[in-house]
Amino acid sequence: MRRSRSPDPQPVKDILPRLLKEVLGGRGRKAERLRRAWSGVVGEAVAQRTRVVGLKHGVLSVEVASAALKHDLGLFRREEVLSGLRERLPEMVIREVSYRVGDRL
Repeated sequence: MRRSRSPDPQPVKDILPRLLKEVLGGRGRKAERLRRAWSGVVGEAVAQRTRVVGLKHGVLSVEVASAALKHDLGLFRREEVLSGLRERLPEMVIREVSYRVGDRL
């Protein structure tokens, strides 16, 4: 059986920008969807005092402006936040939200 000839090789400098755009573009859209869903669930006032860091292995990492806010979200609003995120992002597995007090907020 004879193989069909592959296209001529292309320089990496021509291929790499296109590949990076495809890979990173998908991550950027996912991150933006997470931020929008987060803001919709917790409300604009809380969203302004937090920063979605990322989603890894089903755990959404969020930086918060204070220990009091961390306590409120992690204890009193836990179920509300999880169910709201799962409702808005059914294609993403979100098992838990991890909060840490951040100094850049």
